[in-house]
Amino acid sequence: MKKFFLVLVIQFISYVPFMQVRAAEQPTVDFSDLLVKITSAVALEEFGENQLKPSSSLSFTEQASQLAFQPLSTTPVQSYFPLNNNDIRRYSGTVHGTTYSTTMRYSSVNYNGRSCFREDDSIDGSIAYYGYNAGEVQMYGVMVDNVSYPFQSPLTFLNDTILTNGGSLQSSTTFVVQGMTITLNVTVNSSPTGSVTTSLGEVTDCRSIAMDFSYIIPGESGTLDLREVWILAPGVGKVQIAMMDQNMNNLGWMTIIDGTVGGQNVSDIINPNPPRVDSLPFMMLLLSE
Repeated sequence: MKKFFLVLVIQFISYVPFMQVRAAEQPTVDFSDLLVKITSAVALEEFGENQLKPSSSLSFTEQASQLAFQPLSTTPVQSYFPLNNNDIRRYSGTVHGTTYSTTMRYSSVNYNGRSCFREDDSIDGSIAYYGYNAGEVQMYGVMVDNVSYPFQSPLTFLNDTILTNGGSLQSSTTFVVQGMTITLNVTVNSSPTGSVTTSLGEVTDCRSIAMDFSYIIPGESGTLDLREVWILAPGVGKVQIAMMDQNMNNLGWMTIIDGTVGGQNVSDIINPNPPRVDSLPFMMLLLSE
């Protein structure tokens, strides 16, 4: 999802200077062509050069916050999208013979008056702000290149119903980029995908979450449509993240290789160790009866 916003913000930042040049009757360029080039450049930067950027510092709208660990399976959304302070997850995947990796870190913060969790993505340096609300997972805003873009209303992209039964939901919000109010629409489809094999073991009862985004710029007749796909596992969260190109084709998957959830190692969650019984005292106890 943050890749989508990285594309989005860069496009808008480029859009305003272009309009200023046009107003001054300077040489113009094809705006549609410019959007396609920027979208392609961002996608290739993320999954072509594999350059990792450092995490951004706290914005002026964010303060440190201390939230208790969320139970791993209180509700479906808390199980399939667990959020805890100090969680970390690492992913790796291969496209056209090249291996890519990313690390996602989670911390509890207060963002624009909301107690929530920030997700730092090392692959592009972007940040997203998530929280739970009455059986839903909502996004409150994003940060790209150290600039914060809070949503005017929370964007809902998961709830208990579609995680349990499958199905879809739609949500919409607005946010401001350089004085322009942008409308963001998302349609989320959830479906069962069974088991997924990772280097840490097999995870079962997974869900495929396909998110289709579109944004509307004032004065523009069309929309730009983008897609992101996750595979979620109960108690773990994102076990696979699709690597999408600018044409919304899935080039491959980044799969979880390490991490923690609520203070537990992901490997222990996927392969819980049963209590060990000392066989000798156990046999002696049986013989004595």
